[in-house]
Amino acid sequence: MQNPDLTKWLEMVWDALNEQDEMRRDHLLHAADMFLQDENQEPDSVLPSLGGQRTAA
Repeated sequence: MQNPDLTKWLEMVWDALNEQDEMRRDHLLHAADMFLQDENQEPDSVLPSLGGQRTAA
């Protein structure tokens, strides 16, 4: 994760923690978690769109 992404994630978590409504807070924290998971996907995750074949570099 690069710094702009980390900043975005921290802002999402900060906003969630400031939320008074518990259901909305849970939703916002879940969205921040999904953002973090999406940012940490391995580059190999695009390989299935290439027919699932791995080639040596």
